[in-house]
Amino acid sequence: MDTQESTILTDNSRYPVTLSSLQKTIQSLRDELLSSDKESPEQTLLKKFIEQQIEKKDTYKNIFRTEQGSIYFILETGESLRIKNTAEEKLEVQPILNHIYFIDRDQRDKLEEMRQQDSLQENIINKPIQIHPCKTGLIPFEFGIEGMQEIHVIKKNDVITITGDNYGSFASGYHIGHKIIEMIK
Repeated sequence: MDTQESTILTDNSRYPVTLSSLQKTIQSLRDELLSSDKESPEQTLLKKFIEQQIEKKDTYKNIFRTEQGSIYFILETGESLRIKNTAEEKLEVQPILNHIYFIDRDQRDKLEEMRQQDSLQENIINKPIQIHPCKTGLIPFEFGIEGMQEIHVIKKNDVITITGDNYGSFASGYHIGHKIIEMIK
């Protein structure tokens, strides 16, 4: 290789785009994106999904919104899809859960106390839990992540008893939501 070729290949001033200029451009775009009020494509997609599902509300058992802004879609089969509204006002799809029931504030307090006593949340097994029909003012109580070991429940009138999975365990844990403020269906 002669000297002239070597100079041409290493002389960045002869090229209109350099690595440094690309890095500056990317950083500038990042800064612009972070400072803009534009929604991310994911947020736009989730909002559109919610609108579409609300338009088809008759295909669901229940749809409701909680005081934190999360929206729940409950299938006729009892599974629930929750789209969480985070503290940063961003929507996040949560795992599909196999069981959802509705509890009052007193029952929620009892469950929260039990959770504090047992980080594995297994002390909930074989304890009666008072439930109610879905309506505003109540709190969603859900468990049993889709695709994990099935959680068994005995339901008698307005009381459920969780008996655990096939091994008597409760590995999936549970979620206690926030108060329902709007029934969409």
